[in-house]
Amino acid sequence: MINLSDDGYVRLSSSLLQTREFKHHFSGLDDEANGLAKHQYEELSEIYGYTEWVSSTNPIISVGWDWRLTIIDRRICYERVSAISSNLMLVGDNGDLGSKQTEILLEGVMDTSGWQRVVEDYFSDIYHYKE
Repeated sequence: MINLSDDGYVRLSSSLLQTREFKHHFSGLDDEANGLAKHQYEELSEIYGYTEWVSSTNPIISVGWDWRLTIIDRRICYERVSAISSNLMLVGDNGDLGSKQTEILLEGVMDTSGWQRVVEDYFSDIYHYKE
């Protein structure tokens, strides 16, 4: 059984992390960053946003990060541009792995999850756009 610790973290092993499924909760556009990009460069060449994902477990594990949308070789590309933030703390045989190690392992899981397509589909539904 997974519990929420007094410090707000959900603690579990990295092997248990591999068995967790994360679902898209919401994404949004970062108006402040997009305004800065437009002001600095006279035209908007990149779009910035954020995304939040949650586990289906109880207590819920929340995972979020910032992303940038760019055009590379005439293709829309979403790339993570910030560290992942989460209420997860991975543990090993000797206790907590620490926030940096947890972040690195969680980034590996999320970066290979196909989140880019999910976020793209989410905005395509909102703005009625399909590539």
